[in-house]
Amino acid sequence: MRARSLDPRETPEIQPNYLSAETDRRVIISAVRWTRKLMDSKAMAPYLVALESPGAEVTTDDEILDYARTLGSTVFHFISTCRMGPETDPMAVVGPDLKVHGIDGLRVVDASIMPSMPSANTMAATYVIAEKAADTIIGAT
Repeated sequence: MRARSLDPRETPEIQPNYLSAETDRRVIISAVRWTRKLMDSKAMAPYLVALESPGAEVTTDDEILDYARTLGSTVFHFISTCRMGPETDPMAVVGPDLKVHGIDGLRVVDASIMPSMPSANTMAATYVIAEKAADTIIGAT
């Protein structure tokens, strides 16, 4: 994530680097092939009309990757990009007060402060972070 300018109202540039790691590329190829194998099984035959997306014409690893790069997306929220932790932790960006270490007047209030992926959807945890921030900012805690 990068700032486009010094204007804080301008949205940042976000480059998530999807499929930039070899492991990620192998996983997506394997997932498409495994899903197709599952859907081609006798148990699933009554439910399969046709391969829709990617279609049956997409067969090689390169074609699967091209499909994933072109039409793939995520439903996950970015987490841990501004990890919360003590200033002594070199990976921590914000402290328990949600203030950015070393920068006065700046807080981070979203899922990016989660130090690790929760076992549930991040929405509820993000609400808690926002409530904590609101209380902290108005001086309730």
